[in-house]
Amino acid sequence: MPPKRSPSPSDASPRKRTKRSPLPNPSPSSPPSPHSVAPDASLPVPISTVSPAPWQTATSAEIDEALKSIFQLGGQFVVDVSDDQWRGIAKQLNSCVRCEGKSELCSAAGGTELRAHKRCSLGIAYRYCLFANRFHAPLSWARQEFESRMTRLSPRSYNSYHQSAPFFTSLEEAIRHAARPTGPPPPSADRVGPPGHGCIVKSMNPQSSPPRSHRSVSPLGYSSWSYYLYPTSHAQRPAPPNRSPSPPIPLRVGDVVIPPGSDLARELAAFEATEAQVEAASHARFFKQQEDACIAAAKTKHCLEAEQQRKEKQAVKTHWKDDMREREQAEKDARRRQKKSQREQAEKDAHCQQKTLAAQQQQHRQVPSSSLRDLDSQVTRARPSAPSPPPIRNSPCLSPAEHTSIPPEFSPLSAPPTLFLNIRLPFLVGLGLLPGFTSAPVWMEMLIAGLMLPLRLVVTLLLRTFGTHMVTAIVWTFPIWFPQMPILQNNDVGALQQELLDMQRCLNSAQLDLETERACNRMSVVQTQHLEAQLADLPRLNSEQEHMLKNRQV
Repeated sequence: MPPKRSPSPSDASPRKRTKRSPLPNPSPSSPPSPHSVAPDASLPVPISTVSPAPWQTATSAEIDEALKSIFQLGGQFVVDVSDDQWRGIAKQLNSCVRCEGKSELCSAAGGTELRAHKRCSLGIAYRYCLFANRFHAPLSWARQEFESRMTRLSPRSYNSYHQSAPFFTSLEEAIRHAARPTGPPPPSADRVGPPGHGCIVKSMNPQSSPPRSHRSVSPLGYSSWSYYLYPTSHAQRPAPPNRSPSPPIPLRVGDVVIPPGSDLARELAAFEATEAQVEAASHARFFKQQEDACIAAAKTKHCLEAEQQRKEKQAVKTHWKDDMREREQAEKDARRRQKKSQREQAEKDAHCQQKTLAAQQQQHRQVPSSSLRDLDSQVTRARPSAPSPPPIRNSPCLSPAEHTSIPPEFSPLSAPPTLFLNIRLPFLVGLGLLPGFTSAPVWMEMLIAGLMLPLRLVVTLLLRTFGTHMVTAIVWTFPIWFPQMPILQNNDVGALQQELLDMQRCLNSAQLDLETERACNRMSVVQTQHLEAQLADLPRLNSEQEHMLKNRQV
């Protein structure tokens, strides 16, 4: 018994089970088709060959020349405002990265500006799209050629126009959104396949390529698909012609006709719906991520501003504390110096009093009362009848050093009731205090020169010796040695010191008030500057909020 034949994989393929519509009968006038075969014979699978795209056949020199001409250095770049597709792409991108950081609407965002400003991301995107459209190539090919060739051609241009992956992701999303048809697709071309830079177009021409049987079978069971890539920009989409309503035309893939109600047509429709859903979800996710990024940036900015305000308040508080600490230290130093000066003044007053008492005691010891009584008795016995009384040899005598030993703090308030003088008669005569006398008796010269006499004894001796008129002249000349000094009614220095202390305290209080007022003025100036900065930032914050609301609405 012969073994059973194992079923071939081709028996289980969906191509075997697919019901094909009968081929249309050729017209009598048309030549016989080279592909027509008998009904029982197996049909060869026609495979359409597509001419290679310009970016596949472009030479290296052409690509280099295009890169040099498009990606040249310059501050501005002319944009073609008549390109409707670029307008849609620019509106989707909304603004360039540089203008978005400034919370301003980019001048090229609407796609209506003839020139883009320097380093505008929209202008850079326009250059990439222009380079890709020149060779009818996808955006990924344009990026790859730029990365591989521009570093060799112009490093400066590479640094100026090099962009990261998120930039191309945003550009691709904008291109897809701008290329989305607003109306029903034309019957001559239907878009199928996964989302990408280009789109797959089903060819309606069965005579586009000769049959080739060595190609692999497509996932849908047919190998007659033709691949075309739509350009990303600078491509004018032809408007669908206004046709009268007609019955649906069956879809033809190569020589196979797919009727409108077949399973394959439904699968294609389901695939297109799935693709549209995926694209819409991707677009929504992209704009959601942009909105979340804007919200996160606004929150970060708010946190940074709050942190800056907190630091400014902390700095103002720290400065105020430092000022208060310095003022308290100055008050303590002033009180310490005041106490030190009071203590030194008290010690000085006590020392002066001790020296004054010591001088008084020394004067009392040097002029005893017994010598004064003897001198008075001798003067009483000496009359004008006795012209030359005997000299007094053993009379006490004071040296000039002892006379000058009186302390400088000597005051008439603390002096004894009797003042002593050391008067030399020749000195008075030489000064003209005794006019008419060129000499004096020897006993008078010796008496006055050798003794410290009380003032009343000197006056008595002068009256008895020279007369009234000469004594008056001498008495009136005494202020030369004894100047008139102010006599204080009381010697209370404590009241004066207390008054000085009160004045110093008032001065310190006024100085503290002045420092406090200065600190308050500094704090008010800082607060005013902070409020002015907030008012200056208010329009910018409002514009950012409006920009976020617009993005959220979009």
